[in-house]
Amino acid sequence: MKVYFVSQGERGPIKIGFAKDVDKRVRALQTASPVPLKVLAVVEGDSAIEKRFHRLLEAHRLMGEWFERSAPVVDVVENVERVLADIHREIEEESSDEKKWASRGEAARDWAKILEFVGDSQAEQAEILGVHQPRISAKVRGVAKVSAFEAFLLRVIIAQIEHDKGRCIRRVIKS
Repeated sequence: MKVYFVSQGERGPIKIGFAKDVDKRVRALQTASPVPLKVLAVVEGDSAIEKRFHRLLEAHRLMGEWFERSAPVVDVVENVERVLADIHREIEEESSDEKKWASRGEAARDWAKILEFVGDSQAEQAEILGVHQPRISAKVRGVAKVSAFEAFLLRVIIAQIEHDKGRCIRRVIKS
């Protein structure tokens, strides 16, 4: 698969798409265009790579896969190989982060349980903990093997939920 950048004329908008056969795709697009289309760049990539380019240039989107011919868009086209390398690095870093979380096993499962629990109503929390609803308050402790940074993030998440939802979740695990 290939990701392609096609211009509608010399000054017109730029389309970012993907296809197996770019020449065939451009011929099909040409039938609907009143001006000649010009292939500006082609790189290896699939729909996920195409979507990354779309997100990168979202502020310049006209409609669908067409983007205004602005300096940032032209810069990406002119430096497409460098930008593609950056995209691949981002994908690798995201994959690495997912692997880190997957390798944390018990701690990751605890995080999932806590975040699910925080989303429950106070009545559901009381039932889960086996306490009366008025005793539901907030305290996160006993989470298996979390770093200080992870504990900080959890406190921030809970504080945000308390602030946004007005909930009185002060203890996640009964004291």
